[in-house]
Amino acid sequence: MNKQTKKIIAREFLWTLASFVLFLIIFYLWDSFHNKSLKQIEKIEEEKSKIEQFEPYKSLMALVTYSESADNIDSYIKDNVILSKFDKQVLLDYIATINSGKYSNNREVNSKFPEFGFDKSGLHKNFTEQDLEIYRNHKKDIENIQASFFYSSISGSDIFGLLFVILFFTFGIRYLFFAIKWSIKQLKED
Repeated sequence: MNKQTKKIIAREFLWTLASFVLFLIIFYLWDSFHNKSLKQIEKIEEEKSKIEQFEPYKSLMALVTYSESADNIDSYIKDNVILSKFDKQVLLDYIATINSGKYSNNREVNSKFPEFGFDKSGLHKNFTEQDLEIYRNHKKDIENIQASFFYSSISGSDIFGLLFVILFFTFGIRYLFFAIKWSIKQLKED
């Protein structure tokens, strides 16, 4: 093997190695941004759930969850200090309304039950405007993160697509450039 061939093989090996290193860096960054997005959503959801944890909403949600797995909820209502203050029929109506699936979110259901202290917007009377603004901001933040490019996880076809694009630009475009350069050189020699 002559020295010229060895140089070509070494150069192509370095280009291949650089392509795979670039692929690994992009893959790592993509995965890191995806995980960061998930952690941000988790943190925002946690803060958002702290806002939602007010009474009687918290006890009502526990009652709805309990009612799905138990037939007799009378004892649960009697043992719960918050719920025992309300009329049993109103509590049963609340459970039925939640389970009906007619409403897209709990705030719509809450707006139908002023007995629990909810206003027409479905918020509790102790829920301040500042809490509402924080809640809305968290909701917007989550929507923005979910709309971002890095929120979606990487599928197997995305990985192969990324590798193909890197190899195409590393080799395909380079060889096309070399072929054009060689063709022009051949035309000038004649």
